[in-house]
Amino acid sequence: MKFFTLIFLAVLSFTVNAQSGKIFIKSNSNPTTGNSIQIKWYHKELISDEGVNLYRKEQDGKWEKINKKPFKLSNFLPEEAYKADPELRIFTKLVSESKLSDLPGMVLLNVLLKSFQSNVYANYLGIYYEDKNIEVGKSYQYQARQINYGMEYEIQTSPFIVAGIATVLEAPQNAIH
Repeated sequence: MKFFTLIFLAVLSFTVNAQSGKIFIKSNSNPTTGNSIQIKWYHKELISDEGVNLYRKEQDGKWEKINKKPFKLSNFLPEEAYKADPELRIFTKLVSESKLSDLPGMVLLNVLLKSFQSNVYANYLGIYYEDKNIEVGKSYQYQARQINYGMEYEIQTSPFIVAGIATVLEAPQNAIH
């Protein structure tokens, strides 16, 4: 239940303050798959026609672009993804057959919730990256920049996160008086 409450609050804060973007980061430590930092970014349009560039910097370092091509809406998902999560067919069809701005509010909310729940879907939307080129114990900061008419505009900059240490989100405190 806490997980869904956190997602709801995050989506609510995103939709209320639609002019600025949001960036979410999570550090993973897994002996099987390795260490990584997962990044998701959200902005007013959700999907950018020209794409998004992602930058990373270490403590006291300089920003370095970490993608070769801009992140954009994908053309397809592999059949294995649909087998693992049959709902993805509905959500990919929704996005591919209409403009997000034309979707009714509750449908758009469901698209956002699915992108929080599914990294595969967020990757399809072009709003997700898993950074495996990290060193355990180092602090990293990320910045997402939307491309419009060939120019980059900052969506949001994350706080620093220590690689290799699993992060646990805290529940909001004193939310209701």
